[in-house]
Amino acid sequence: MPRNCEIKLQIEEYLKRIGYEGTLDQSLETLQKLQRLHLQHIPFENLDIHLGREISLELPDVFEKLVRKKRGGIVMK
Repeated sequence: MPRNCEIKLQIEEYLKRIGYEGTLDQSLETLQKLQRLHLQHIPFENLDIHLGREISLELPDVFEKLVRKKRGGIVMK
């Protein structure tokens, strides 16, 4: 389990990935902005499925793919 300082750094990485600038106040406006930016910057993709690669839904792996590798997510039924 990541420690608080690691979680804070991950949040900062994520916000940078989606291009968020501003405060993180708990408001509807902030939530809407975060949601809009997430949808604009993190697409859905199915490349790994077509290439026969193993898909991990473990949080560290998802974070690595979406934030650090700047790839998209998948939809699982």
